[in-house]
Amino acid sequence: MNTLGEKPEGVELQYGACRFCGQTTQLETDGRATQEQLDEWATEKCGCKEALIYRDRVRRKKATRDNIAEMFRDMEEVREMLDLCVQPLQD
Repeated sequence: MNTLGEKPEGVELQYGACRFCGQTTQLETDGRATQEQLDEWATEKCGCKEALIYRDRVRRKKATRDNIAEMFRDMEEVREMLDLCVQPLQD
């Protein structure tokens, strides 16, 4: 049984930084996360203005892709073309 403050077995602390403001965040992982993943997760948790805008753009991009997939599920060529139009909306 773990006492207060102990991490469960197999959990490691790793650190990521917000890609916009650089604020670091402590993350509990299995120890296999890349620095790029850690920084992405830190950005997702950050409260800076740029990170909030970024998260909103990622959410809208995912919703757009989901809508395209649903609306054009039987039209593969159209779906692929529209998905390419969403690509330039970089996160």
